[in-house]
Amino acid sequence: MSEAPKDGLHVEHYENSQKQAETHYKNGKKDGLWTTWYENGQKEREGHYKNGKKDGLWTNWHENGKKKSESHWKNGKLVR
Repeated sequence: MSEAPKDGLHVEHYENSQKQAETHYKNGKKDGLWTTWYENGQKEREGHYKNGKKDGLWTNWHENGKKKSESHWKNGKLVR
């Protein structure tokens, strides 16, 4: 018996109960806002997926909370 595809919000936690990731799926594909955090609670990465592909602004931060980088994606391809 096969599992149903992932759909909706999924939340993962570190062993210390700190939130590790919030991810969204639609019909088994990555779709919507994806956010990940370092174990210390600082945001690590945030961006959007559309139909399983990166789409829009993606931002990365250092573990100390300072912005590391930004990139823009369109249909899974890096724009800049």
